[in-house]
Amino acid sequence: PRVGLNIVRSVMFLVATGNPADKHRNWLLSVINNRTHGTDDPLDFFRSDSAAANQVLDSVYLDLESNGRIREYQADFLLYTIIDRAAKEMTPICIAYGHRLRWLQNQLQSKKLALPALHVDEVSSVRLEMQELKQWLAQLKGILKTLSADCSSINHTGIPMPWNFGAHAEGRGKSLLLFLSSTDAHLEQTLDRLATLDELARSFLEHHQRHREAFINNILLTLTVATAVFMPAQLLAGIYGTNFVDEDGNPGIPELRWK
Repeated sequence: PRVGLNIVRSVMFLVATGNPADKHRNWLLSVINNRTHGTDDPLDFFRSDSAAANQVLDSVYLDLESNGRIREYQADFLLYTIIDRAAKEMTPICIAYGHRLRWLQNQLQSKKLALPALHVDEVSSVRLEMQELKQWLAQLKGILKTLSADCSSINHTGIPMPWNFGAHAEGRGKSLLLFLSSTDAHLEQTLDRLATLDELARSFLEHHQRHREAFINNILLTLTVATAVFMPAQLLAGIYGTNFVDEDGNPGIPELRWK
């Protein structure tokens, strides 16, 4: 089955509350509960549902219940964990696309032009879906970039900040900066994987186009050979089929007077 039909997109809003001057800030995470099929925006290729966000939040909730490491830190690390879990949801998606494209490539090699047009259209859609996935990753990287800049305890003028992201953790943000860098590196690897998958899809379309061109060339070659074979006969038929006669009404071509 098509991979894109099984991908669900969730929208989450992140709001910072509290007063940083008092070294206190809470994070408000809101999940939009909407169900659409990409009909509002022509560039949306996936359906929207809160199920994907709930799956991420449920995994974090189970970690909290098990008294895992999340309980040892405060809200900043909890926020980072949610972002990290959301970023790692891209890994199974890339693997599923990889298996599907490999299967389609094998089908093309075995069936060539007998491959259903539906599969060719699917690969074209996959390339568009890859672009939307890249946009998702770019949004996550933008959030990580903002939080990484907020990890610094000194602003751009050299004045110590009363609060910064990860201020309650060891190193006043430096430890969380390592976690953010790790997630950012994972997103870079995912972008590279998407680029490889897009190249595989492009290669599939090029191979299919070459098979079509080879088929058309073979047809043209057959027509050319047939034309070369029958052209002399057509020429003779045209010549001897014409009524060439002299003034007395006798045929002008000697062969026509043979008995």
